[in-house]
Amino acid sequence: MPTAVVRLRREHVETHLAELADRTTASTVAGHYRRLQQLFRWLAEEGEVTDSPMRNMSPPAVPEQPVPVLSAEQLTKLLKAAADTSFEARRDTAVIRLFVDTGCAWPRWPA
Repeated sequence: MPTAVVRLRREHVETHLAELADRTTASTVAGHYRRLQQLFRWLAEEGEVTDSPMRNMSPPAVPEQPVPVLSAEQLTKLLKAAADTSFEARRDTAVIRLFVDTGCAWPRWPA
């Protein structure tokens, strides 16, 4: 890989993204693609490169990943676990109901 930005070509960017795809998720690769695209656009505007090596590149495909949804049974168990009159239990019930009623993303609790 060249170290000077003026020597970077499309094949270098594609190789970098392909190597990245081998060790990370498709959405991470897509994020890198967008950031590199903006970097090269800025470098072209500033006259640092004559043309962006990403000019005719297409963004990588990111497969849709459905979000897991709690079953009615799981939700009932969760609400029963928080059924109490203590402050903490009422708080937990409120947070659970907020997530369920608004469709907020469910947090990833540490195991």
